[in-house]
Amino acid sequence: MPTIYQTHVKTILPVRLGYSNLYEPRAFKAQKETDDNKPQAAPKYSLNALMDKMKDAKNIKRFTAAQQAAIQRAVDRGNWSKRMVNSASLSFRDCDEYEISVKVGTEDKVMTLAEQNPKKEGKYELRASSKANARPQVYYMDKKGKIIPMPKPITDPDPDDPRAMAEADRIHVFWDEQVYAGQNALVSVTFGTWNTPAGNGVRASIDWVLIVGGGTPEGQVEFKDDFNEDDMSQLLAWRNANAASTPSFSFEDEDTVDETTGEVVDEPKPRKRKPVDDEDEEETPAPRRRTRKPVEVDEDEADDEEPVTPRRRKAQPVELDDDEEETPVVKRRSRRPVVEEEEDFDEPDVF
Repeated sequence: MPTIYQTHVKTILPVRLGYSNLYEPRAFKAQKETDDNKPQAAPKYSLNALMDKMKDAKNIKRFTAAQQAAIQRAVDRGNWSKRMVNSASLSFRDCDEYEISVKVGTEDKVMTLAEQNPKKEGKYELRASSKANARPQVYYMDKKGKIIPMPKPITDPDPDDPRAMAEADRIHVFWDEQVYAGQNALVSVTFGTWNTPAGNGVRASIDWVLIVGGGTPEGQVEFKDDFNEDDMSQLLAWRNANAASTPSFSFEDEDTVDETTGEVVDEPKPRKRKPVDDEDEEETPAPRRRTRKPVEVDEDEADDEEPVTPRRRKAQPVELDDDEEETPVVKRRSRRPVVEEEEDFDEPDVF
């Protein structure tokens, strides 16, 4: 039975995207070569994602196993040797252990990914890509939980067509709002291996991406994470000493504001009413009601009117045929009510 190598994998929980190129393919700078006739790197789609070792432990385990399956397949087929396994470039790597060569000034220095970028400390990094002719499938989830494909980018609109230019700009703005470094997304990739005269490594091809939302753009710090109780105490002390106390505003219905301190209180204070002098106050007369006159009825007209009594129609006699006999009327005797005599019950013995 042939060995099955599970090289396809997807995240089961959303991960944090890094700087990615999913809108259109982009060509990265090629390494310096002595041969000027060597072609530059081909444009491609790219995706970077970071996984925290504590929060994304399940995702890290799945992606590590899929990458190892691709390496084992290359070894079993004889494409890689043990030496090539140790020197291979990986697409999914531990930022605290994976070392790269970085040019510092005029010297090349070897350091880990976390040493190069402290934000990657305690994380794994995924680097995936796709060729320019293989656009990855990108979807997004709306507020109702419905999964919708991202609109297809218009990368080369007709400059003489205002509608085409406006539509291209609208789609580009929507992509920028959904896909950015720091966004949360589900990612699906397939691992494979490559060999070149310069070296060998593992590549991750992008299958699809689902934008979940709720991320924070890279480089932006949220207010709740940067402003704590100590900052609030210092701010209030400075305001009380240097700024005039003004009432604050709250958009919540249940909150009320103290007009003297400007702080939100549970219950509003009763307002003092301005006293009114008795001399200035004028009595408002009560409204007068109009009395309605009774309707007068002429006595002569009232006496002339006769009461109307309903008339009964007389029952007409029914004519009988010669063959029919008149049925005598049977008088029903009224039954006297039966009075039941009360029975004498013996009183029970008392024990």
